[in-house]
Amino acid sequence: MAYAVIKTGGKQFVVEKGSTIRVPSVDAEAGKCIELEALLTDGDGANADAAGAAKVSAITSANRGTARAIRL
Repeated sequence: MAYAVIKTGGKQFVVEKGSTIRVPSVDAEAGKCIELEALLTDGDGANADAAGAAKVSAITSANRGTARAIRL
């Protein structure tokens, strides 16, 4: 299982491809593609690496209350 740890809206999230999360404070319209910096990545399930230049792409969806859902 490949995963990444991202930080957005002052919180950190563990995400994997195809997951949907709700995050506060994403300043983008619904349907727009955004890039989030990965703090940590694990491509093979064995070794976690500090990401540095790694990015996670996500598509925003409609606001639900005070949070916006994004699909990775």
